[in-house]
Amino acid sequence: MDEAFADVRASFDRFCLAAGIEALGTMMEADVTAACGARHDRDAAALCPAGQPGLARAFAPTVPRLFIADGAKALSKAIRRTFGSAAAIQRCQIHKPRNIMERLPKEHHAATRRVLRQAWEFDDADKAEKLIRNLARRLDQQWPGVAASSLEGLDEI
Repeated sequence: MDEAFADVRASFDRFCLAAGIEALGTMMEADVTAACGARHDRDAAALCPAGQPGLARAFAPTVPRLFIADGAKALSKAIRRTFGSAAAIQRCQIHKPRNIMERLPKEHHAATRRVLRQAWEFDDADKAEKLIRNLARRLDQQWPGVAASSLEGLDEI
């Protein structure tokens, strides 16, 4: 999968890779498309492009699924619109801290990453949310934009 990802990345500025892993661990690649972007309609089209397998055609929309997304609001909306209540979305644990760190001074990276990692390791969603809200309150004093970013998609963390 890593080699295929590198080839796709070299071909497109922006792309969506839709892949799945069955309960027994078998990986199924559903679709790769350059149609992803900031617009909800394009993201929805990427989930089910005309004439291609698409994510929605490869996976039955009524079966409960976990989607891991980079946090693009339009992509989350498209997943929810396509898969409805069967969709559980989790924020990617690589993209989320990267997006926060890009806007935060370097000397605060380690402590912030530590808090995010600790929150993700909690089995209790309420405790994890409380930890992230406390982080956001501390960040809000000096970097309100970073604080808002840390709270974005809280229900998907």
